[in-house]
Amino acid sequence: MRNGVTQGYVTVAFGSRKFFEMAVNLALSVRLNDPGRPVCLIHKASQEVPADVAGVFDDLAAFPADDEDAYDGTALKLIIDRATPYDETFYIDSDCVILKKDMQRHWATFANSDFMVCGEKRTEGNVYSLNVPAMMNAAGIDYFVEMNSGVIFFRKSQLGDRVFETARDLYRNRSRVFTEVRSGRGDGINDQAFFGAAMAACGIEPISYPASNGALMATTYRARNIEFDL
Repeated sequence: MRNGVTQGYVTVAFGSRKFFEMAVNLALSVRLNDPGRPVCLIHKASQEVPADVAGVFDDLAAFPADDEDAYDGTALKLIIDRATPYDETFYIDSDCVILKKDMQRHWATFANSDFMVCGEKRTEGNVYSLNVPAMMNAAGIDYFVEMNSGVIFFRKSQLGDRVFETARDLYRNRSRVFTEVRSGRGDGINDQAFFGAAMAACGIEPISYPASNGALMATTYRARNIEFDL
């Protein structure tokens, strides 16, 4: 808690057992590396959380029942603001773990933000197989934020709420320009395009970490035999 403001981590898990087990790994890494802050599992109201999983988390929260069926796959992240129990939240994908005991510097970096990700502004080319100028035109924005939304910081505030509402509006009224190719694979529509456009619509520019400061997040997709310098 900071000046009476609650801070914590949230992640999402639903469906098969393996997704809950990944969320447990994340929760244990929070307990190890940032024990002063709680971690919450957000789940579908229609699915019971296994008891052994629930016991690892400080808090459990369900997506609003009226909403959970309206969003596909990772697009459920568009409604995490409606479920988080904290005033300031770090959302982390359930397939991630925290590796270092330095999360305080990341909380400090994001302390003055209402909604923030690491990323970069784009005005041309393609992102996630989507055409950037086409998305800019569809959303009426001057740039698009390319990101990995595996880590998102947000707070309960007027501007933070506006980002989520804008992203949801784009989702509900989306044209094909915001629909990622992966949606045809059965794992849902990616959230990143909607957040990337919503940030621009709200005048929020992403942050980046200088190489000398180390990264907030390292993606190890399909990587093997990795060594981390902790």
